[in-house]
Amino acid sequence: MGPDGVFGPEGGPWEGRLRFQRPSPLLFRLTVLQASPQDTGHYSCRVEEWLPSPQGDWYLLAEEESAPMGIRVLDTGVALQVILVVPNATVPEKAAFQLDCSIMSRSSQDSRFAVACFSLRTNVIGKKGSPGLAGQEEQEEDQEEEQGEDPTERTSLLRVGPDGVFGPEGGPWEGRLRFQRPSLLLFRLTVLQASPQDTGNYSCRVEEWLPSPQGGWYLLEEEESAPISIRVLDTGVFLQVILVAPNATVPEKAAFQLDCSIASRSSQDSRFAVAWFSLRTNVSGKMGSPGLAGQEEQEEDQEEEQGEDPTERRVLLSVGPDGVFGPEGGPWEDRLRFQRPSLLLFRLTVLQASPQDTGNYSCRVEERLPSPQGGWYLLAKEESAPISIRVLDTGSTLQSSICSNDALFYFVFFYPFPICGILITILLVCFKSRNFKAYR
Repeated sequence: MGPDGVFGPEGGPWEGRLRFQRPSPLLFRLTVLQASPQDTGHYSCRVEEWLPSPQGDWYLLAEEESAPMGIRVLDTGVALQVILVVPNATVPEKAAFQLDCSIMSRSSQDSRFAVACFSLRTNVIGKKGSPGLAGQEEQEEDQEEEQGEDPTERTSLLRVGPDGVFGPEGGPWEGRLRFQRPSLLLFRLTVLQASPQDTGNYSCRVEEWLPSPQGGWYLLEEEESAPISIRVLDTGVFLQVILVAPNATVPEKAAFQLDCSIASRSSQDSRFAVAWFSLRTNVSGKMGSPGLAGQEEQEEDQEEEQGEDPTERRVLLSVGPDGVFGPEGGPWEDRLRFQRPSLLLFRLTVLQASPQDTGNYSCRVEERLPSPQGGWYLLAKEESAPISIRVLDTGSTLQSSICSNDALFYFVFFYPFPICGILITILLVCFKSRNFKAYR
């Protein structure tokens, strides 16, 4: 208000809610009607003192602003309660499961609600624990600040705003979600074509919105349900693998075959990834195969399961479900031939066998099935029992045996010469001595 009593423009969130009074010459009162939690904050007032000038108008003598005062508008009657109900917590693969987000109580009959459903995964050592859900991380900065370094990764399945507008749907659930609102306080999300990747914990969060005095809506309260577990069963896992070697004993420089045969599978739609391993026993924690150094297989998950396994596992060759070959190297480089004689038979031939190839071998098969998202997921993996291969050292001769043994080499090629020299010298001395006596 100016010194002439003229009011300035009134607007913003207080439009239509302000009342001005002047109970006395030195007291000015402003009343804010229909207070809402949005009005919580600090307020101050500023006064300008004007005096008449000799020219007949007014000039500014001084201005002063009060110290700020805090105003808090309390939320009254907040009673939002939310639970998540799952009719079937365990479902078979390809079936559907429901997430019923039920509002048990609310703060006002005029409330509107925003609902979001989340998938919860636990991160390991600060890293995401769910490779299959990567790329759809929910931006929950306010909750992360409240919980600190929460190891739970929260991924949004679907969000419905208070105005009924749906948020983006994507990730592994794209095209598989159905939303319903059977009643005013019940929100139902159905996940179709469930896969084992959907196994995990889920929760729902509800935001309660009330009409504000300005004609819009403000957030009164938000509440999240306790997590509930969903398990999707792998149906029909029948993978069985055997390793067959037509010739378990072969001569040096010959070839031997490792036939990885799938005796049974879980589905006609399966794809397979195959890998062959050479197994060596470590002695006192050190590798016992110096000829195979430099090609250690990165099998961290299996090492954790087996603990301190004395078996050293080195990959000969791996073939992915898409037919892509893994790196080939080490002592088998350029000596491997891969064939697939039939749909369930994978053959690896090792050429130019050497005695260093003697040992145990196994093969491992991963069975993958098409997922509802259009990709492929790992259903099962199975490793064959080890089989022994022996490569005969046919190039061993007397010469090679002598040359390979230092003691034998010296005994044959070094010690005979001085011994023969001494014997010849003794014989010559004896012969001369005998001739000399006969001459006398």
